Amino acid sequence: MWGFPALVAATFMVMFGMANGLMTLARGGVPLALFGPVGYGHIIGRIGGACLAMQAIAPFALAFAAEHASDQAVIAAVASFAFISLAALLSVRRPPGTKHGP
Repeated sequence: MWGFPALVAATFMVMFGMANGLMTLARGGVPLALFGPVGYGHIIGRIGGACLAMQAIAPFALAFAAEHASDQAVIAAVASFAFISLAALLSVRRPPGTKHGP
């Protein structure tokens, strides 16, 4: 249908799997490295709750947007949210009084 060779599809699947595994490791390890073990469960819960809520809402919101707007508008909205997420990530600062590393 799209004319993608099997090698391209296989490469995509492998890279997607690697990225998903990296995200799983980062979701557990980065907050521990940034904020330390004190209150780790609370921090993971706050991060996880927001992530799960967005994962639940996103398909419905994008389907609604795709139905009522153009595909380019949906892609622009997704790109905007990606840049907002990047800006939020870059604004994260270590709490005062914590040290680098273990």
